[in-house]
Amino acid sequence: MQDIENAIKAVTNAGSEVWTAGAASASDIGVAEQALSTEFPPSYRRFLAAYGALSVGDSCVSGVLQEGPLTDEGGNVYFDTLSLRRDFGLPYELIVVCVHEDGAYCLDTSRRQADGECPIVNFERHSIQHEKPVAPNFENWLIDFKLAR
Repeated sequence: MQDIENAIKAVTNAGSEVWTAGAASASDIGVAEQALSTEFPPSYRRFLAAYGALSVGDSCVSGVLQEGPLTDEGGNVYFDTLSLRRDFGLPYELIVVCVHEDGAYCLDTSRRQADGECPIVNFERHSIQHEKPVAPNFENWLIDFKLAR
């Protein structure tokens, strides 16, 4: 988590506003996992336990909000995933970690690695680009792709 904390400090020092929802409890994380019928990878679970959810400027990293793990609000991993499944045909094995204008960055739980981690893919409606991962795991994606921009 130190690498994430350092990246957040660098973003803040560069003048961007960073918001976090606040730590999610193990119970709330479990409720979200159960509702989505999956187990989150270790790096995403650590992120949720430390930050809950995060926004840099107007870009949100979906997570578990203080209002509850199943709240119907953007920025909530449960709500965002179900919304894209309903509206965009998001495949069941993909779990949304960041909605964007054309789709979402997602954990690909069908490609779980031996250490429990899942790669991040970019899902866009009517595209197959999600077949190729953009990052090997959530933490790498968050630091290298989301916070470094």
